[in-house]
Amino acid sequence: MKRFRAVVILVVVSLAAVGLFSGMVYAASPTQTIQGSTNKSIYKVAQTLDISGTVNGDIYCAAQTININATVNGDVLCAGQSITINGTVRGSVRLIGQTITLAGQVTHAATIVSQDTVIENTASVGQDLSAAGRTLVVNGPIGRDINGVVRSITLNSSIGRNVDVHSNSLTLGKNVKVSGSVIYTSPKIITVNRQAIILGGVIYHLPARHNLMLPMLHFMLYILVALIVLGVVLVALFPQAIIKLNPANGSSFWWSMLVGFVAMFLLPIAISILFITIIGAPLGLLLLALWIAVSMLSLPVAAFYTGSLVASRAHPVLIVLLGAIILGLIGLIPFVGGFVLIIAYWVGSGALLRRLKSSYHKPDYKAPKSINVS
Repeated sequence: MKRFRAVVILVVVSLAAVGLFSGMVYAASPTQTIQGSTNKSIYKVAQTLDISGTVNGDIYCAAQTININATVNGDVLCAGQSITINGTVRGSVRLIGQTITLAGQVTHAATIVSQDTVIENTASVGQDLSAAGRTLVVNGPIGRDINGVVRSITLNSSIGRNVDVHSNSLTLGKNVKVSGSVIYTSPKIITVNRQAIILGGVIYHLPARHNLMLPMLHFMLYILVALIVLGVVLVALFPQAIIKLNPANGSSFWWSMLVGFVAMFLLPIAISILFITIIGAPLGLLLLALWIAVSMLSLPVAAFYTGSLVASRAHPVLIVLLGAIILGLIGLIPFVGGFVLIIAYWVGSGALLRRLKSSYHKPDYKAPKSINVS
């Protein structure tokens, strides 16, 4: 029970951060409406965002209220207080918000972090549905699996494969047809309507003391919130320094990533060698402190770079907020998220190390010229 409450608290904290971001967006950007057909991806930050028509690309957005009534021939990655998707998304959706309603069709997968999520009976998800939050109601068909950590789950539709969830309360309605198994971890017994069909049976687990899924979710949500807070503080205190570090200001993205990649392997080796020599231990400590500092600052730098790709003309604080939310949201995606965060670490740490090198001035060891005094 305590662990589920911790999950809910962490989700609420992360969503509160999104709410703060949306509030700042409200003050900085007007309502925007996009209609018709476009052959480009959409990158928008606004108070209220309404998108209709056809989008032959992806949608990346952040707003207080987001309404997508379009046919999107790509992916949707958005953050906001209230998100509603009524259109058709031929790719995948990755959403984080306080209230999320999916009423349209998603061809691929859906990953949702929200206080309250509703999949309407007019909606469908072609592949997997992954969710985290307080409540999840699924009335539309899911093509493959449902996975998640949600306090209260109500299912009332067909599921193509398995249901594997952690929840305080799991209810299966009369319209449920699970082609695979229902595997759930909960302190309470599942509630199943007599008309529900579960072809693969029900497997029940009591909450384990050392469950690995919950700590991982804790960690990813912590990364999201910590990244937002650290990034905002750094940009608020040192805006010019962060702007100068941004790889988008020059053609240094690949160099930064390469330097970060090499440093990730060489710095630990150099530090270990210095400690082994004992005499070099003090220098090793200094190098270790530098490495820790660079590692801590790498993701905020990468978040600023990511945000600048979406909204380069926005206020620096808004840029880093948007970038942090995007990276945090991507980080929740299994496998892909971890890989993207590693690349972000390489880019951020590489940009920092390259900046340190460019700021270093070689000392002049030449003896000063003699001065004749008459």
